[in-house]
Order: sequence, then structure tokens, then C-alpha cells
Amino acid sequence: MKDGRDGGAAAVFARLETDGRCRLASVGDSAAWLLRPHTADRTAPFAAWRLTPVHTERAERRRRDDQPAGRGSALTRFLGGGALHPFTLDFRMSPGDLLVLVSDGAAEPGADEEWFGAVLTRLAAARAAAGRPVAPGLVADLVIRGETLGGHDNATVLTAACTAAREGADRKSVV
Repeated sequence: MKDGRDGGAAAVFARLETDGRCRLASVGDSAAWLLRPHTADRTAPFAAWRLTPVHTERAERRRRDDQPAGRGSALTRFLGGGALHPFTLDFRMSPGDLLVLVSDGAAEPGADEEWFGAVLTRLAAARAAAGRPVAPGLVADLVIRGETLGGHDNATVLTAACTAAREGADRKSVV
């Protein structure tokens, strides 16, 4: 760690309201992704967006230079150091959206360095095409994928599906 500590933890938190409003906070390299189903006129059934940044030395260098040198995987913000200023984001989910929270072990790149958003959309599309529930299947698929890629880090996944947003509803989860 930059501050000389021996360890730290990454975390991503989400607060979901029944009206579709969401608030995220993150420190470290765990991530929040949004999967949104496309309408029938699109060729791909889902689109993916990473909602949280990566807080590592390499990611910080990459924001300044698109060809950074070295690996630099040490966290720059983590629980126990730099967590006083987490990344936060307010956004809205729509019916059909899926919020995916993943640890870095579950989002590990494969040998082909495929963008993780492409992995999410491919796995979700396969579940939907098979007529299977996307949210729970995606959790299993991502954990198995993390283990298959070597299991060098924990593979933790949580999903929340927005089934319908209700106007004027009191605070509760959207799942």
C-alpha cells in the first residue's frame, strides 16, 4: 500500500429505492456495473456500463496516460486508507435493469483480455436466450468464471434486478 500499511479492503455499496433511484459508493477495485436490456430493434440483447472507477496505481496512471508502464495493482483508495473520499454516484434504474456488484476476483480478465462489459452481456444474453432467469444465473456464471480463470482472488457477486419502479414509494429495495 502507498501509505505503508500491509493491507486494505475494497468495497462497493449500493442503496436502491423502490422508485428506481440508486446511490453507489466505492473504494478499491470492486465494481458496480449496470446491465440494461435493449429494445427489440437492437442486435445485442444487453448493454453494459461500469459505474465505478478502479482505485489502483495503474488505473490512476491510465487516467493520465493511455499506455501506462508497469502493473501497479496496489490500491490507492481502500477501507482503512483513503476511504474518507469514496467515489459516489446517484443514478436511476429502469424496469429490466440489472445492477451487478463484483469483487475483482469475479471480474478478472481472461487470457484474451476481453472487456468485462462484453463478458457480462454475453453471459446475460445466453441466460435470456435459454429462457432462464438472468440475475441468479449471472451470479453463478461469474463466480465459476473467476474460479476457472485461476481463483487467485475471491470471486464475489451480488445482483439486484429492477422489476418495476413505483413513484412515491417509501424506501425499500428495488429487487
